[in-house]
Amino acid sequence: KSGEPLKLELTVERDVGSIVLFYRHVNQAERFKTIEMKRSGKNFRASMSSDYTNTLYPLQYYFELRNNAEDAWLFPGLTKELTRQPYFIIRKL
Repeated sequence: KSGEPLKLELTVERDVGSIVLFYRHVNQAERFKTIEMKRSGKNFRASMSSDYTNTLYPLQYYFELRNNAEDAWLFPGLTKELTRQPYFIIRKL
């Protein structure tokens, strides 16, 4: 809900060194904000503040998973056919 903290959790089955959450309002004039997600076993957690979710805009986000400087990928990312939306959207409830 708008104006409440948004808690996100990502469970990863393979070994991952770190995960960064990229997020912003669906407003092309804004830059993405980032949060290093905190690990708890195979789970990684982060949250967006209630001040940030108190908006008229939907929120968009994606994850950068990294093992080292040369081994990184995005989730959800694009498919080989470039047909999948490379981010998640949360619309106002």
